[in-house]
Amino acid sequence: WKQYLPLANKANKPVINFIQGVRHADPNSDVFEFLSQPAVRICVSKQVADAINATGRVNGPVFTIPNGIDLPLLVKDKVYDLIVLATKQPDIAKAIQQRLVASGLQILVIDQWVPREEWFGLLAASRLALLLPYSVEGFYLPALEAMKYCDLVIVPDCIGNRGFCRDNKNCLMPEYNVDSILVSVERCLQLLKNEQVLTVFKSEMVHTLNAHT
Repeated sequence: WKQYLPLANKANKPVINFIQGVRHADPNSDVFEFLSQPAVRICVSKQVADAINATGRVNGPVFTIPNGIDLPLLVKDKVYDLIVLATKQPDIAKAIQQRLVASGLQILVIDQWVPREEWFGLLAASRLALLLPYSVEGFYLPALEAMKYCDLVIVPDCIGNRGFCRDNKNCLMPEYNVDSILVSVERCLQLLKNEQVLTVFKSEMVHTLNAHT
């Protein structure tokens, strides 16, 4: 917006504003003021659209086109019991890893960016995924990626994943603190031993993925 507005010919140049995060609805954010500019706004989730509409400042139509996925089929041996995506919450991940150090689990912590193809391969080699998003996200794509490749997924609520993450259906969604997450890890380890329950979870994950493909 800052680059566009000084050059804008508002009579002849309609604006399409792609909005990926709920931070646009935060009065303290650097993008909030631009909601009053005329534009067609395309949001990546219903939660993002609801957030900006609730401000009463949106000037122009708002459409929601949820993020989709097109993920390759990967078949790998499961060499990790738990993969932790820690790039956004390294302190929480470190605390969890320390608490699990005596468990004997094969744990892989991803605390820096890796290429997407490598990330998919690591997921495919893991039975359980623990994802640690920011507390507020617009659409948390790693949750869908983990549903594709892992047996079970743990991901706390981050607003933007409410449209496709369903607690105790296709994932576990603990409160966002170390103790609650560890309880979910222990529960998932038990669920991995129950083929009947695991089949139900996997069916729900496939259904979710099909809706976003």
